[in-house]
Amino acid sequence: MDTLRSGMELKTFCELLILKKIEPMAVVNLNNELKELFLKEQEEIDRILADLSNRVAENANGIRQDYTVLAELDFIFAKAELAKSYNGVAPVFNEEGRINIRKGRHPLLDPKKVVPIDVRLGADFRQLIVTGPNTGGKTVSLKTVGLLTLMGQSGLHIPAGDRSELAIFTKFLQISEMNRVLSKA
Repeated sequence: MDTLRSGMELKTFCELLILKKIEPMAVVNLNNELKELFLKEQEEIDRILADLSNRVAENANGIRQDYTVLAELDFIFAKAELAKSYNGVAPVFNEEGRINIRKGRHPLLDPKKVVPIDVRLGADFRQLIVTGPNTGGKTVSLKTVGLLTLMGQSGLHIPAGDRSELAIFTKFLQISEMNRVLSKA
């Protein structure tokens, strides 16, 4: 007991006592083995990831080409799904400024409530005057024509009847939210 009274020996004795009571030596050894296995596992993960990265780097050009093709296919299928959702048709285009939309519908409005419009312009006459009472659909009709034209020129099918015809335009007008101002866009 006299040897336990010196400060250093007492501290060592207490550490051993605590170590044995809280964590038996078998558990300490198992815990050390577990930590070693975790380190080996992480090394193996790093090795596998490095190998995969090298393989990807070797095929980077092919992967980029595949990605480009897949993105294009995804875009095509998305356009097809959109067209299917509103029964879209491929418009007929002309460069003479003719518009002949048959039963055109605004794609964002409820198809059960929207009244389809027929709009002809550019064949027999080049100007169109739209009149009617407030909330009569004048603005919606003009926006529908503009939106269908932009959709068609963007390569989308339009929510309209067969043989609907659109002109190819290079200048567009914007109708303000207040429905008062027309400005060049």
